[in-house]
Amino acid sequence: MNRLLPIVLSIFALMLCGASGYVFLEGWSWGDGLYMTVITLSTVGYTEVAQLSGRGRAFTGVLVLSSLVVMTYWTASLTSYIVEFDLSGTFFKRRMLRMISKLSGHVIVCGTEPVADALIERLVRKRVSVVVVDTNAKRLEEIRSRFRKVLVLEGNPTSEITLAEANILSARIVIAAMASEVDNLLIGITSRDLGQEISVFALSNDPILGNRMRKIGIDEVINPAELLGDHVAALVSRNTAAAPKEMAAAT
Repeated sequence: MNRLLPIVLSIFALMLCGASGYVFLEGWSWGDGLYMTVITLSTVGYTEVAQLSGRGRAFTGVLVLSSLVVMTYWTASLTSYIVEFDLSGTFFKRRMLRMISKLSGHVIVCGTEPVADALIERLVRKRVSVVVVDTNAKRLEEIRSRFRKVLVLEGNPTSEITLAEANILSARIVIAAMASEVDNLLIGITSRDLGQEISVFALSNDPILGNRMRKIGIDEVINPAELLGDHVAALVSRNTAAAPKEMAAAT
């Protein structure tokens, strides 16, 4: 905004100079001089206040050229400011916050790691409203491009302010799926502080941290390593059981 201030001051200075010029060169009143300056700078093309002298016409020409320079610079600076303001994410975040504030019964997924990514995909398939919260803007943009109906929020999921922006009080479930298990613990604590009615799930491969999560009231503690081990073991068991039958059938 500081870049626009000199341009605004330049416009006011140009108007003051223009009005003063008409007052001293043409003997007009300040009101007529200001009016003539405004219609000249704005290129409206209304009828002149009075017949201009040769000096008045020359002054008007200089005023028009000066206004073109100032207004061109003003337009370029304003456009640049708006584009930079938009690229900074301000407009995007405000739009996201408005959409998130209208949600109810949604699921907040904290994190953009592979486990969280797989979880988001399955929730979207089930048509569940999802808000993804993370500090990684690049990963959030990737998720947003893949899942158009998923709302994203850049911020620290362990922060009360960020979770409040994710509309946690209207959410149904908060899932802590960060790479750091300590962060998952902190998300659980913060979520519990904000609302006791919200279900909180957290990922943890550490049994000690998992026990702490349960003690603070986290509803479900999921151990991805154990789930993967159980799944692979089940596959191996089925394959092992099927092998003798296939050998018997072959003989």
